[in-house]
Amino acid sequence: MFSNEWKENLLSLSDLLDNKKHKILKTIRNSEELREGALEQLEKVRACLRKVEMEADQFRVNDEISKIICERIEQYNIKVNIVNTGTVLQVGDDIARIYGLDEVMAGELVEFEEGTIGIALNLELNNVGVVLMSDGLMIQEGSSVKITERIAHIPVNEAYLGRVINALAKPIDGQEEILSSKSRLIEFSPRNQI
Repeated sequence: MFSNEWKENLLSLSDLLDNKKHKILKTIRNSEELREGALEQLEKVRACLRKVEMEADQFRVNDEISKIICERIEQYNIKVNIVNTGTVLQVGDDIARIYGLDEVMAGELVEFEEGTIGIALNLELNNVGVVLMSDGLMIQEGSSVKITERIAHIPVNEAYLGRVINALAKPIDGQEEILSSKSRLIEFSPRNQI
C-alpha cells in the first residue's frame, strides 16, 4: 500500500505531466491558428484583386490609367512564409530534445530563439535530438526553435591550416577571421577506395 507521501508525489508528477501536455498542445494549436489566419488573409487579398480586375475591365476610361492599374495588380505579390518551428522539451549536457520539428532533416542546422545553433541528429517519431554547438545556457524548456533548411557544413580553405577553431569554424586563437568561399558538408560519403 502506498503511503501518503508516495500518493502526493504521484499526484504532483501527474500535475507536472498534465501541465507539459497542455503547453505542447497550446503551441500546436497556436501554430495551426497562425497558418489558418495567413491563408484566410491570402484568400481575402485574392478576392480583392479579382474585384479590382473586374472593375478595371468595366471602367476602361483611359488606356494609360488602365495600364497603370494592370501593372500594379501584376506587381502585387503577397508571400506567406510558414516557418517550421518546435518547442524545447528538455535540455542538458549540450543536447536538447525538441517537439514539433516535423520537416527537419538529419544533419540540418536549427536555431534557438536566443541565437544558439544546433545540429539535428536524432530524428524520432515524437521529438528530435539536437546537439548544441555552444554552451546553450540561455535555452530553457518551452523556448522555440526553428529550422534553417541548411545541412551542417564547414568552410574549407588552406588558411585553416595551423589555426585553432571552434565547432562552428570560428577562430579562437586570437588571430584574424578566416575568409572562405568554399564549404563542405560535415558528414559526407568518402570516395570509393580500391
